Amino acid sequence: MVIGCALAAACGDADEPSSTTSPPTTTAVPASTEPAPTSSAVAPTAAGVDACEVPPAGFRTDVSASGNRLFDGSIDLGVGPVAVELGDEPVWVVATGDGSWLVTLEGGGAVIVDGSGEVTPGAAPADGAPPIVRPDGQVVSAHDELAAFDAPLPAGRVVHADRWSAALVSPTDRYAHAVLGDAIEAGAVEVLDRCSGDVTRIEVPPPEVIEGVSPMLVDLDSDGVVEVVVTTANDEVGARLEAYRLDGTLLAVSDPVGRGRRWRNQLGAAPLGPEGAIELVDVQTPHLGGIVRFSRVEGGALVRQASLREFTSHVIGPRTLDLGIPAAATGDARPEALIYSQERARLVAIERTGDGAEVVAEVALGDRGVTNLAVQQTDVGGALALGTVSGSLLIWGP
Repeated sequence: MVIGCALAAACGDADEPSSTTSPPTTTAVPASTEPAPTSSAVAPTAAGVDACEVPPAGFRTDVSASGNRLFDGSIDLGVGPVAVELGDEPVWVVATGDGSWLVTLEGGGAVIVDGSGEVTPGAAPADGAPPIVRPDGQVVSAHDELAAFDAPLPAGRVVHADRWSAALVSPTDRYAHAVLGDAIEAGAVEVLDRCSGDVTRIEVPPPEVIEGVSPMLVDLDSDGVVEVVVTTANDEVGARLEAYRLDGTLLAVSDPVGRGRRWRNQLGAAPLGPEGAIELVDVQTPHLGGIVRFSRVEGGALVRQASLREFTSHVIGPRTLDLGIPAAATGDARPEALIYSQERARLVAIERTGDGAEVVAEVALGDRGVTNLAVQQTDVGGALALGTVSGSLLIWGP
């Protein structure tokens, strides 16, 4: 189902061509015929960066400060959901750390929903950005951190891992896909070393763009050092996933969708493989026929291991890219891909199996989910919350 467009072609996203059902290529050469991305170390651009300055901790709508939406906990989908009426359509849901949830609302403002379901007024960022809840309870805008970067993507988010912070920069309108709220995408990603203040800039050459709101910092090759993962796209072959080392050299690239204006939404990396191998999960063409794909680094490529259709992690227009997360949701410690069904009427857990992937748990929502999947660890277990179009907050867990 395509949300907000009469025709799939008008939306600019469609299902992958049948040819992409064959095994992906294992070449690390970008699909574009343009020159390969360039990187350079430049003088520090961040004002006031102290030696190894650590960003303030907080609870985020993208689960982890690294941009990897992995929840390091277990959720029991059999406990709940408890439905709490909010009085307005929710936009963002984020944990507060004490078992409560901060929910921002379509009409403005926010509410706090505590563990008993009581609703009280809350604070929301004035700019409508994803909220970050600091450990002291202060609510700040995710956009506040962008000031550390040169010409950041206005609606972007900063991600952090170890001594590194990264953000999308160099806004450009050279790829008018506009499924993420506007036609402005990024032309580069900057990686800041918070200990030295040095910045490494990874540029993608025209007509490429980086299509998303943030990079992801995650160790895909299990060498103990994070890589920078982004979704790049162009009018000829659409989107593909690319992983760069911190020095800007290319580690691995996925096969492209194969058609322009076709997007992929990177969700997270985790030991998803049946033998515990690290795999990256994303959703290809989430607006129509959404395909959940599991990939791992093999040589210089992100090679597809399994895929499953008819799921979604994004609605055309909003910048809520967090409608799917890796999380353990079936009673063991091994994470699954937890995501909405294509029509957003069900929440499903997709497990990697020895020969593919399969749905191993699902719950009916009784409505259409509209928000990110918010999670938090409580004293008695993991909890999950999401908002629906009719103005309810659904909560699973203790």
